[in-house]
Parts: sequence; C-alpha cells; structure tokens
Amino acid sequence: MSGNPKKSLAQIEKELAKLIEEAQKRRAEVEANKREKTAELERNKRVEELKNDVLAEFSNFQKDVDSYMNKLCEDDIEEIKSSVDLLEKEIFLATNEELIREAKKKIPVLIEKLRLAVHRKRRADEFKKRLLAIEHISFQLAELETRLNEIEKETGGKFDCPGVQEILKFFDQTRSAIERNQSEIAEEILSKAELALERHEKLVADQLKQFRDMQEKCQIAIGEINGLIKSLKSDELISKWHKNSIEKLEREYHKTKENTDSGEFQPVFELLEEAKRRVIKMTEEANLAQFKADQRTYIAESIAKTLQEIGFKVEVVLEEHPGHPSTALIMHAISASGKSIDVSVPMDGEVWYSVGGFPMTSEIKIDGAAANSCDQAQSVIEEMHKKLSSAFKIKMGTLKWDGKDPNRRLKGADDLPSGGKKRSDGA
Repeated sequence: MSGNPKKSLAQIEKELAKLIEEAQKRRAEVEANKREKTAELERNKRVEELKNDVLAEFSNFQKDVDSYMNKLCEDDIEEIKSSVDLLEKEIFLATNEELIREAKKKIPVLIEKLRLAVHRKRRADEFKKRLLAIEHISFQLAELETRLNEIEKETGGKFDCPGVQEILKFFDQTRSAIERNQSEIAEEILSKAELALERHEKLVADQLKQFRDMQEKCQIAIGEINGLIKSLKSDELISKWHKNSIEKLEREYHKTKENTDSGEFQPVFELLEEAKRRVIKMTEEANLAQFKADQRTYIAESIAKTLQEIGFKVEVVLEEHPGHPSTALIMHAISASGKSIDVSVPMDGEVWYSVGGFPMTSEIKIDGAAANSCDQAQSVIEEMHKKLSSAFKIKMGTLKWDGKDPNRRLKGADDLPSGGKKRSDGA
C-alpha cells in the first residue's frame, strides 16, 4: 500500500480535466502558431508576388521612359528621371502590401506625367518648327524684296507697274501671315509672290531689251539731228538766211533729247524726219534768197554806176537795215545842178526812187481829176533804165508814181516844181 493518500474520484476527474485542458491549450497554441506561420508565409508570398507585379509594371514603365527620353524637354528629362529613381527605391524598400500598393499607385501618376511631358515636347518642337519655318519664310521674303528692289533700281520703275503692285500686295499679305505665325499660309502666299516676281523679271527683261534697242536707235537719231544742226551752222549761206530757224531747231533738239531720259523716243524720230525736211527747205530758200540778194546787189551797183555815167555823184551804197540779210540797198545820188535821186532796191518787189530838185507839174485831166507829172526826172530815170538794159542787161519796168496819168506821154523836159517820189516795176 502506498503511503500517499488515496485520491477521490472527483479529484482524479478534476486533475484529468486539467491535464486535458492543458493539452488542448498546448495543442491550440501549436495550431495557432502553425496558422500564424502559414498566414505569415501567405502574406510574404502575396507581398512578394505583388512586389514582383509592381516591379514588372514599373519595368515596363521604365522602358517607356527610356524610349521617350529623346522626346522630352531638358527640364522634364531631369524631373522624370528623378521621379522614376525615387519610385524605384520606394518599391524596393516597401516591406508590406500597403507600402507596395501605395508605391503602385504612383506609377499611373508618373505615366500621366510622362505623357504630359511628351506632349509639351511635341508642342515645343512644333512651335520651334513653326518658328524655323517663319524664320525661313522671312528670309525668303527678304530675298524676294531684294530682287525686286534691284530690278526697280536698275530700271527706275519704268516697266510693268501693275506687276510690281501685285508683288507688293503679296509681300504685305506674307508679312501679315508671319505676324500671326501662320507659316503655311505665309508660305503659300510667298510662293505666289515668287511666281509673280519671276513673271515680272521676264517681262522687265523683254521690255528693257526693247527699251535699250530703242534707246540705241534714238541715240543714233539724236546724233543725226545734231549732225544736221552742225552742218547747217557750218553752212554760211544757210546760217545767214536761216539763223532763227537753226536756233529753233536746236531748241527743239535739246528739249526732245532731254525727254528721252523718261523714255519718250518717238519725238526724236519725228524730229529727225522734220529736220531733214527743214534742211531741204532751208537749203532751197537760202539759195533762192541769196540769188535774190545777189540780184539786188547787182541791180543796186549797176544803178549806182549808171547814175555816175549820167552825171550824178553817188555816195556809198548802204543797207537800209544794217545786218539784216534781206534788207533793201539804198543810195543817194546828186547832180552838179543840185538835183538828187534816192534809190531803194529791195530783194523783192519794186525799185523806189525819191527825187529832189526836179520840176513837178499838176494837170487837170479830162475827167477833172488832177494828174501829177515830173517829166525831167522821168526822162533822167528812163535814160538810166536804157543804160541799165544795154550795159547790164537789166530790164526795168514802167515808171509809176502817185497821181500819174496813165494816158499821158512824155514829150520833153519841163521845168516843174521840185520834189516827188517815183517807183519802177522791178527788174
């Protein structure tokens, strides 16, 4: 028999219940630990899988970032790189699902940030492209303006004025489009301006050639007119009788020559033809005038010699209007008895006599009118006429004077009162 006191059934059951409870408690703790470990493993697995998914997503994002780096502005490149590096570090350091999911939420934010950065770069590139296009168009416009200015400077703006106005209108429209940064519109208008300028250049070249050809012909014509004027001046006969006509032609020549600077060529050719006609006419008129002047001089000298032969003393034959080529020649003749005869020999028309010291009578005709006569003077002059005819082959016309009786015939020399004028029809 044992020395321990016996336990009662109740005690045994109580102890047994306690042992069972402790066993259950230990088993529950084991199971709890097991479940906790399993849960921990599951959590770690989920975290790892989530991190791997996030890293995969991030890796794809990084590839997009790398592919778009050359499409970003410098400032955006630095900012995107910095944001990507921070996010990558945050993902790697994330130790739980919550931190990983927080990091995961930032990927779409960065994607949107990248998209906006790419869009900004695209806009910047487009703007730069437009600026370059505008700059190029502005350069082309300046070149076209220089070409037009050179043409206008060379030609003085004489040719194709409507074409110039059209080109200038295109230039203004191009500048307006440039100011509005409308490069495409500006380029389109500038193309029209260039085509218009090419047409203008061709037209001006053709017209300038015609102008220079005409100018050359005009210079030849001017030289001919100048030569005609010089030949007229060098001709003593024509210069004598047509001094005013030559001066008038010379004035017309200088005026017409000046007008050629503005392209008025036709008047030069017209003046040349007119000058040729005038030269012919002046030559003919000068020859005729000189013939009449020589005839006048011959008649005057012959009258002077004849008067001397019939007893008159003749003073020097003078010009009535000194220096004028068509003036009448005058002379004063006086006899020993004091009778005088003044003679005027014109180039054209009648020879005039003015007598003094000769007796003059006045008779009443049958019709009652008075008739003047100076038989002695008439006799002297008619004797002179006969000598002119026989000695010098000069035939004078019938003597006439104011109040002469056409029916009266000379019978002899009567002593009449002195004074009176007579004229003879020209030789």
